[in-house]
Amino acid sequence: MVIAIIGILAAVVLATVDPTGVMKKRRDSQRKTDISEIARAINNYATSNKGQPPQGSDGPFVVGANQYTTDYSYNASFLNILKTGKFLQTIPTEKHGQLNNNSKPFYAYMANMKIGSSGNTYEYDPAGYIVYGFLENRVDTDCLKESDGTTVYTPTTFSDRCMYLFQNGQLVRKWN
Repeated sequence: MVIAIIGILAAVVLATVDPTGVMKKRRDSQRKTDISEIARAINNYATSNKGQPPQGSDGPFVVGANQYTTDYSYNASFLNILKTGKFLQTIPTEKHGQLNNNSKPFYAYMANMKIGSSGNTYEYDPAGYIVYGFLENRVDTDCLKESDGTTVYTPTTFSDRCMYLFQNGQLVRKWN
């Protein structure tokens, strides 16, 4: 009982000291859950479809002589494929925060791609996929780091955020 009261008081103090930080962490926690569920759904889809991940609606694009597709959560086409096939129960929505487009969170998806072997690039992989989103809390330990393993990777379009990235179902914390 005493421990519960101390926990409640601590939560109130934290919310009072840094309410914005607490809100960012809460939204990031939901984003992480959503991206993890999407990655799991893509893996289950690929398992049921001879190892092939769902294709995105943008593309195909060509890298070398190979094709890949991309998609974004606000298009929802790859998410709709996952939901229709019953691999994903619901399509994530986000009503608050800065990382949304008409209440749809910004998650990016690349089919037939993997993290490149030379720094922060992507390479063709016929059965691979990458899905990522952005976290508001740049000091989160799950943020993608540069190849040095310490510097947080900062994409130019979202320089005040960090990437939270899965490749073939595995959380990636560092570029190769």
